[in-house]
Amino acid sequence: MRRFQPTLISLMLLLALVSLWSVPVSADVPIHTLSTTTSGADTVLVITVTHQDPTTSHRIDLIEVEVTNSTGTDTYMVSPPPGLQPVTFTVTFDLGPITELNTIRSRVHCNVHGWSVVETLTLNPQAVVPSSPRDLQVRAGDGQASLTWQVPADDGGSSVTNYVVYRGSSSGNESLLTTLGNVRNYVDTGLNNNETYFYKVSAMNAAGESALSEEVSVIPNLAAPDGMGQTLLIVAGIIVVVIIISAVYLIQTRRK
Repeated sequence: MRRFQPTLISLMLLLALVSLWSVPVSADVPIHTLSTTTSGADTVLVITVTHQDPTTSHRIDLIEVEVTNSTGTDTYMVSPPPGLQPVTFTVTFDLGPITELNTIRSRVHCNVHGWSVVETLTLNPQAVVPSSPRDLQVRAGDGQASLTWQVPADDGGSSVTNYVVYRGSSSGNESLLTTLGNVRNYVDTGLNNNETYFYKVSAMNAAGESALSEEVSVIPNLAAPDGMGQTLLIVAGIIVVVIIISAVYLIQTRRK
């Protein structure tokens, strides 16, 4: 019997180790997952926490969020729900606009069982199309229309690279006229005087093309001056008025 004793002891030790390895992690240790949603231009971190058998004295009391990017690492504490917590709940944390690579780490703390494992989420900035160009204006000329506009209020997280001009002969029926570089003006030539033209402009960045701007219209006209022409017309008008007044004065003087 003695020669079998080491074998029996080894078997008993092996069974003991197996039983230890098979012991499940306590169901009371909190677990959590990370996801994101958006709010306008901001990225919002959504933390979903599951905590078995919560009571008023057995609860999640801390949620820690660590954000790392090129400027360094910042740590924030997010408040869990007060009072008796449900088994599963979510909390949110506004990360603001994501314009560069961010690494998010988080953990939750149970007042009885301590910290959970750390969850990690990597966020890459994703550009969206810009908003529409602003303040589109048009000025008539002889057989031409001069367009100007302002940059979009929001470039979508990626610099505007092009502007696209659309033209139509009726309202709401504009079609592609030309694609420009990063400029904010365009002169459309070769137009027919005394005909109405309608224009809209869009902006483009790495993510694509924006919605079209507000519509403007113009009627090119031979008599539609701009710049120096307007000044000359005003001066000529004043001269004509002075001549007429002088002529009337001379006529009345001679009659006397």
